[in-house]
Amino acid sequence: MSDEPQPLQPHYGWHDSQWQHMVDLHEKQRLPHAVLFAGPEGVGKLRFAKALAYSLLCEQATLATACGKCKSCHLNESSHPDLKLIEPEEGARQIKVDQVRGVVDFIAQTSHAGGYKITIIAPAEAMNINAANAILKNLEEPTENSLLILISDAPGTLMPTIRSRCQQLYFPVPQQEQVLPWLTSATANPALAQQLLDEAGGKPILALDYLNSGALQKYQDMEQQLLEALNQRMQPLTLADKWKDHALLDILHWLQNKLAQLIRAEQAGAELSEAWQPWLVTPAVNLFGLLDEVQALAAKVQRGANPNRQLVVEDLLLKCCATLKR
Repeated sequence: MSDEPQPLQPHYGWHDSQWQHMVDLHEKQRLPHAVLFAGPEGVGKLRFAKALAYSLLCEQATLATACGKCKSCHLNESSHPDLKLIEPEEGARQIKVDQVRGVVDFIAQTSHAGGYKITIIAPAEAMNINAANAILKNLEEPTENSLLILISDAPGTLMPTIRSRCQQLYFPVPQQEQVLPWLTSATANPALAQQLLDEAGGKPILALDYLNSGALQKYQDMEQQLLEALNQRMQPLTLADKWKDHALLDILHWLQNKLAQLIRAEQAGAELSEAWQPWLVTPAVNLFGLLDEVQALAAKVQRGANPNRQLVVEDLLLKCCATLKR
């Protein structure tokens, strides 16, 4: 194996416009002290954030792809003295206040390379209320040459005072023609790539996660069972019992994806399997209301809420069947 340094992973090609936006801000010396990268899960926001961080920290001093050769590029997010990545600790759903308090000390330190001190928090909605209040202090009193990157799948669940102090950049679900070749290359199977992308609602990183985790069959079974309930061949309460072994967050995230698919099909004519066509008569406003409820519940569970799982699933399935009446 060659000892030649390898370039760090760049952002995904379907984020070229977002990348150019950040380049423009940097070149005009208008890069804010805090940014919120918002958009659905599974589209590559975290990789974009890391690519941006390493480009800003690269000793080549250019906001192109990080060189992968300098000392800074040889360090990772756990060892780089000017980069801090905060995620829920192993086995936890929440980002705790002690983790965020460490950001204050980190930012207060002088940069080792004389440049940026960069903190990435992912997902931002995983911060509990104390952690969110602690990060708010950083946003209110920014330090020179510090950059805070918040990554969120559900920005509407963040404190308004946090959102208002960040410049937001949106990462939508990419067009299928942008990502299908990439996923086909990753799977070496065009039919499987299409199947994964359909199940993941067009979200390429989520689709690859489905492949690597072996979750594709589980979600296909859930879809078929939900369709049986919508077609009144199964009672919603019976379905809730069938899903008793599925993690609540898995169910919530899957329902978010499915509702988002229906909304895109309803509003933008996105492709949808024939089995779902009869439910496209549902007003989008009703779908948005249900999606908001599922997202808010997922955010609460992410922060550590522990509702009665069976009652929550039963209630959501009853609402799904009521909302998606033909």
